[in-house]
Amino acid sequence: MSTKNSATTSSRERLRDKLVDTYSCLRLADRSVILVDLPNHLNIGDSLIALGQFKLLKKYSPNYKYIGAVPPDKVLRLIDKERGVVLIHGGGNFGTIWPTHQRLRERIAKNCPNSTIYQLPQSVNFDSSITMAKSMEILAQHGDFHLMVRDIQSQQILVDSGVASIELVPDSAFALTPKVSSASQCDILLLSRQDSESQYGGLFQQLEKHISNWKVLKGDWADVKDLPISLTPLEHLASIVPPPIIWRTNTQKVQYMAWSMLLWSRYSIGVRLLSTARVIVTDRLHVHILCVLLGKPHVFFDNSYQKITNFADTWQTKGPEAIGARDLKSVLEVVDRLLHS
Repeated sequence: MSTKNSATTSSRERLRDKLVDTYSCLRLADRSVILVDLPNHLNIGDSLIALGQFKLLKKYSPNYKYIGAVPPDKVLRLIDKERGVVLIHGGGNFGTIWPTHQRLRERIAKNCPNSTIYQLPQSVNFDSSITMAKSMEILAQHGDFHLMVRDIQSQQILVDSGVASIELVPDSAFALTPKVSSASQCDILLLSRQDSESQYGGLFQQLEKHISNWKVLKGDWADVKDLPISLTPLEHLASIVPPPIIWRTNTQKVQYMAWSMLLWSRYSIGVRLLSTARVIVTDRLHVHILCVLLGKPHVFFDNSYQKITNFADTWQTKGPEAIGARDLKSVLEVVDRLLHS
């Protein structure tokens, strides 16, 4: 094994071991557990997180009372009556950019005073100190609310705000062990955000003009229906099934099976998509993470609050084939080097 591949493997194993240690210490086996805030949208990145959570929790908490996106009040009342555990899906929505998810955390903290609440690994970003103070006060009043963050900067934000129980934990997607599914079919794959976190949309457009001599595919995996690959029948179903249908299923077993099908299908799409290219250019954290897991050469730009750089610096996921860039010149130089290496 080459030194480069050995270092990459070591990094993946180190982060996976940290996740296993963290989840094993939650002591969930003898308690009622619900997992909430699962992705009710088509973003593959959140599906990778959720699937990693499923894999870890299957070992440490095989029986759920409820799995879903937005839990009904009766579910929260039941788990609190049993003094159970509420696990909240990890990701990058802790703060004000995606306020619906923050309101859900606050609602759970208010409605489940007798439960233990774990916020699984998140990135933190607030655009208002007043809003942050109000939200942190609600969570602090609970008394048994435990926060996991996936980068040092998020940890420091919470420390500065007076939060007591914070643990630094890798993104749950590192529990997965994907393998490249096919030979490369194009030279460069561009996967760029089209939402409020985008910071380099114009740069991606400029980049396209300078790499036209290469075979290029592009898209944004937040919408799997708009990706430059064909979908299998099951993947197509997973791209159109409205999550509300899953919410209304009647049993834990059916909920688990339905969510598993949905998440595994989106995971499959992500792996096949990245496998198509020799080099990937992105501003999405989970494209970076899945490239690291697959060992795919890639260049990343940051989102609006440096989420990728913060994560990569915290867990040392940068390397000779995982490189951050800030301008057109640097990304062109890196892409050219990676294509010719």
